Amino acid sequence: MRFASTFLTIGLMTFALADSARGQNAAIPVLETVSFRLNAGVTDQDFLAAAQQTQPALALQSGFVARQMLRDDAGVWTDLVSWQSLQQAKAAAAVLEKDPAFGTFIRMIDLSTLQFAHTPILWQMGG
Repeated sequence: MRFASTFLTIGLMTFALADSARGQNAAIPVLETVSFRLNAGVTDQDFLAAAQQTQPALALQSGFVARQMLRDDAGVWTDLVSWQSLQQAKAAAAVLEKDPAFGTFIRMIDLSTLQFAHTPILWQMGG
């Protein structure tokens, strides 16, 4: 999968920068932020149905906390996933890239518009 190698390359660069900034063994929660547009012809409803099909595999991953899917008025989607640690997010990515439901989900995304980051959560309020 082209997305998988792009996802892992960007993710590994992000992990390396974050690890060097914090110390490699620190367990700080992270917010995974992926923004993108959909491929031409993919409806919002079809995309959300595909996203919901990824729920069982994602929920089983160690360190998974929560997920939110957003779309702005310009049609840019943002997939937010909270993880207990960067290491758990990294491990989950390696497993989920092989899941058929994620393959269907990823094929709906215009990969040329993909932006990806893991950002340490240094403080939060609420649930």
